[in-house]
Amino acid sequence: ALTSYTNRTVRVRFQAWSYNGSAPDEDLVLDKITIEDAPPPVLLNPIDEVSVSTLRLTWTPTGLVNFREYRIYRSESSSVTEASILVASFTNQAVMAFVDTGLMARKKYYYRIFLYNNSDTSTGGNQASAMTGGVTVPWSDNFETNAVGWTFTGSWTNWPGGGRNGSMGLLDSPGDYANSADSWAQFAVNLSGTTWPVLRFWDRHALADNDWGRLEISSDAGANWRPVYGVSSTRTNWAEQSIDLSPWRNQSQVWFRFHLFTDGSVPNDGWSVDDVGLAEHVPVAVGYPFYENFENGLTNWLHAGWITDTNAPYGGGYAVHDTVPLRIAPDTTLWLTLAGELNLTNAVDPQLTFWVRGYLWHYSGLRFQVSTDGGLTWAELAAVNLDTGFNADWTRKQVALTSYTNQTVRVRFQTWSYNGSAPDEDIFLDNIGIGEFAPSAPSLHSPRDQGIVGVLRPTLIVNNAIDYQGDPVSYRFEVYADAGLSNLVAQVPVMAAGWNTTAWQVDVNLLDHAQYWWRCLASSGPNISPWMPATSFYINHTNRAPFAVVIPSGWLTLSNTDGVLTWYPTTDPDPGDYVLAYQVQVDDDPDFGSPVIDQGDVQLALPEELTSWLSVSLPLKEFVGADHLQAGHRYYWRVRAVDSYYTLSEWPAGEHWFQFGATVTDPLRLTALSSPDAAGRMTLEWSVTGSRVYVEFKPSLEGLNWQTIAGPLSAHSFTITNSATMPTGFLRLRQE
Repeated sequence: ALTSYTNRTVRVRFQAWSYNGSAPDEDLVLDKITIEDAPPPVLLNPIDEVSVSTLRLTWTPTGLVNFREYRIYRSESSSVTEASILVASFTNQAVMAFVDTGLMARKKYYYRIFLYNNSDTSTGGNQASAMTGGVTVPWSDNFETNAVGWTFTGSWTNWPGGGRNGSMGLLDSPGDYANSADSWAQFAVNLSGTTWPVLRFWDRHALADNDWGRLEISSDAGANWRPVYGVSSTRTNWAEQSIDLSPWRNQSQVWFRFHLFTDGSVPNDGWSVDDVGLAEHVPVAVGYPFYENFENGLTNWLHAGWITDTNAPYGGGYAVHDTVPLRIAPDTTLWLTLAGELNLTNAVDPQLTFWVRGYLWHYSGLRFQVSTDGGLTWAELAAVNLDTGFNADWTRKQVALTSYTNQTVRVRFQTWSYNGSAPDEDIFLDNIGIGEFAPSAPSLHSPRDQGIVGVLRPTLIVNNAIDYQGDPVSYRFEVYADAGLSNLVAQVPVMAAGWNTTAWQVDVNLLDHAQYWWRCLASSGPNISPWMPATSFYINHTNRAPFAVVIPSGWLTLSNTDGVLTWYPTTDPDPGDYVLAYQVQVDDDPDFGSPVIDQGDVQLALPEELTSWLSVSLPLKEFVGADHLQAGHRYYWRVRAVDSYYTLSEWPAGEHWFQFGATVTDPLRLTALSSPDAAGRMTLEWSVTGSRVYVEFKPSLEGLNWQTIAGPLSAHSFTITNSATMPTGFLRLRQE
């Protein structure tokens, strides 16, 4: 630009020269020299239509008469010049839009359009910038389609048969990787507004010695990378990894890359990745106090690199192990993060205790860390730090968490390598406890609450309490004859703990057919747990049959299988025992030599407390064999009860029968029953029927003897003139 010479008359020249005593071979040609006003610039509008890998540019058209072309330049810094990357040029003056493709996700790009006239004079317009989009949360990719949002370098690609179960997968190379490789597969996301984002994926690998794979995260456009997972050596089975992304949850530009770097020696198959997903984590329910022995796997943890291992655990069948290969990748972090938050609001003197074994060589370490701000920042508890040089069998570590009472915290373990080393390190953890000094209360194992035992000296078993400091625990059992726990009948003050459960056989004979209550507590030295909730059991050393069933009527008329059989449910005399089912028999022979119906599994949904007026009515059609009943026949029927020991009650006394198939018209129905008036009169009304009616009374439902107090009646009402002679009881109507 000659802008500084405006409003002046000037002379101009070109100069070629040599200097420093040299006589160089130089040759310059000049042509098309123009000095003129620069063309007016075009206006680049704000960038729109942003995607993961594209940005759309639009601009105002130019009216320049001697228009030659538009040139669009792009830069990754805030200064765009004609020395920047030329991404497009247009000689059509009417073009006003361009979509830049193949861009990196969540990366900011700067653009400027230069307008050229036919004299090759150019003018740069205004500058515009925008950041590409990232994958959205939640997001997943199984690589079965084009890898949208990914940036690949080297030979990274999605490949048929490279994933789990023979599906598509992400590979660093279709075959063996190249020597001296430094390549990656990268995607990006905006984590603003997330609460507990977690990255999950499956992987396996086969890497030669001194070749490494790392998952790295950057929140400053790639200026710095944090390795949060690494692989080395060979693991042929697919394993799922889960990584807590809470430290980046407020960041709008978060890059992830699977990074392979190799030496110049022997290559191998490489690193395979599948089913990558990023979503809000659903925290597991973590109560306080907390205990983990890894017998149920890693369901309580987010883990990358860590696995459960049966190799010499401290207790039980499993411990957790940080690296299967001998060496950890260089400058790599492996987190084992509790997958739920710990609420220490009610904690008094919380302690962390865990057991650790293994070794740490050549710039490696183990840390326990706590976050009080939802995982953004983490503080380490120096009292349990382990550093280079640690080499020991199972060692107990403990540290107070008292400074975190009345707070909700997240916790994690971390192993890592540093100073560019890839050390041979190996860490096992087991029996992680966070709780008070006192052990937890034991819990009921057997007998079940309200259960029945068949011996006079039963064995009482509890699931062992948890001592969060790993101290030895003993148990105290007490047995009472009352629910108020005031009548102590047996006890043992100190019982050594068993493996997982602790059992004590009552050392005195308890009474048969009686109910007892018992409880247990644990102690470790002076620290005593709460009592477990009191529970009860019944002694049923000699089983007794249920009481006989009562059938209220001697005979019935049932026109079809919709007719019902009615009886009063019974009970069992033994405390804790109950009626399991009923057996119903129907036969045309009063001796029941060959029953038409013989069903022994009739189960009823009844309230726990039976009342004297409760009866059971079941239609004939619900019984197997009812379709063989013949009209015009008299059938005898009976019912008996079966208890939980399959002991049968006696059959009911007397004969009970029904006439089957008779036509019954105008069934009798009670329609009104008035309360006694001042004179003691009480009126019953019933539906009109073609048959005569009897009114019957009985003071209780026990027995079969009903007293006829009126009838036969052809009317459809009857007034009892002195109800005082029947102060309480039951009335019924009987139809001829």
